[in-house]
Amino acid sequence: MAAKRKLQYVFGADISEAEKNFKKMGNVIERTGKRMQNLSGTITKLSAPLIAISGIATKIALDYDNAVDAIAAGTGATGQNLKKLEQSFRSVAKSVPQSMAETSKVIADFNTRTGATGKTLEALSVQALDASRLLGEDVSSVVAESTKAMNDWGVSLDNSSGFLDKIFLASQKTGVAMTTLSTHVYKYGSALRQMGFDVDSTIATLASFERAGVNTELVMGSLRIALGKLAKAGATDLPGALKASIEAIKNAKTGGEAAAIAIETFGSRAGADMAAAIREGRFEVDELVKALMSAEGQIARTAQETDGFEEKMGRLKNQVSLTLEPLGTAILKVAEKHMPKLSKALDNMNLEVDQTKVEIGLLTAGFVAGTFAIGSYIAIVGSAVKALAGLNAVLAASPVGAALLVGGAAIGTGYMFGKNLNKYVNRNKPTYTPYAPGQENTGMGDLQKRIKKAAAGEDLKAFNLNSFLSSLPKTKKVEPMSGS
Repeated sequence: MAAKRKLQYVFGADISEAEKNFKKMGNVIERTGKRMQNLSGTITKLSAPLIAISGIATKIALDYDNAVDAIAAGTGATGQNLKKLEQSFRSVAKSVPQSMAETSKVIADFNTRTGATGKTLEALSVQALDASRLLGEDVSSVVAESTKAMNDWGVSLDNSSGFLDKIFLASQKTGVAMTTLSTHVYKYGSALRQMGFDVDSTIATLASFERAGVNTELVMGSLRIALGKLAKAGATDLPGALKASIEAIKNAKTGGEAAAIAIETFGSRAGADMAAAIREGRFEVDELVKALMSAEGQIARTAQETDGFEEKMGRLKNQVSLTLEPLGTAILKVAEKHMPKLSKALDNMNLEVDQTKVEIGLLTAGFVAGTFAIGSYIAIVGSAVKALAGLNAVLAASPVGAALLVGGAAIGTGYMFGKNLNKYVNRNKPTYTPYAPGQENTGMGDLQKRIKKAAAGEDLKAFNLNSFLSSLPKTKKVEPMSGS
């Protein structure tokens, strides 16, 4: 019976060169990862704000273009005339917190209704926008009704700003809306002018009537009746004759006497009400008329005194928007230039999209995020390789197992990052060399297979075990054991 032989071997190996190279490779990989992370951070810091600003600028440019289009549509202006209105629009938009759309409509309406341009148009627009905001009224209604009143009273463009200030102040003093008061001013303007009322007294009287709850329609109807009667009686100074009748009613000794004069002057339907209104002082508007005479600049003063954070932020937003508008317009022009090609391409588009093209597109779109992710992964792998290089305790306890572990890590790393990483390894000092008796630094290669063959007696010439063992640092005594 053939004797069985059992061989137990324990040996160590000097793998300091491998450790050094793995540490070096780990450092390089870690640095590469950090650089890619830094690159990603830099690209993100540069691209994200630019993309955001470009998007905001494009939206602003679209809003601006719509505003200018609204001015063109509302006024019919073209060429240089439209350019002048656009400049006025920009000037007003910087001065108010309202939107471009709201501002452009005011510009168009004032220009159409009054013919105002330049500084006059800008002043009127700012006033209307401020006044409507301060009083909580619809600016379009304010513009429409106030311009009707101006036109009815023949207010010149030079005096138009002062007229708005008077309407605004009367509204403040009496609580009557600017829109309502303006409507009364042009609605009853003709009759009141015939009675000798000027702009200030008309505004004051109608505002006072509205505040006092007087039926203005009834009163104005009675005044028309009075004028007709006075004219029929041969009065040549109608305003003077009307004032005389009012004074007579006011100074009557009794209510009955006052009512009789009023019925005779204003008619039976409204006579009693007119007598009561006159004797109660509802026609006493001297103080309000006096206030209206110094109303110039009232809207601007009120706007300045009530200017708060919200208003300042609104104006700042408009100022920033107008600054970014040229950038957005330039982007839109580029887009418009390529729009026909894009439209044609969409018409001819083949829905059978190649997967590779989609993947390339997604890769391009995710470049920044991908760069950061890859950089982070490389940095982690680099740290892992460095950690493997420092496993001294494991190496000391089990050199073969540790060598296989490190070798597996190296192979995995090489597979993940490709052949290009080979340049980071010191080629002059490879971590694996073919075995030679007496050699200190050696890799494992097919050592296990050759040892088995030698131990089995299959090929003793293939491997000089004694020579190899004697070349290694001894960790314990090797004792051959005989088989049974």
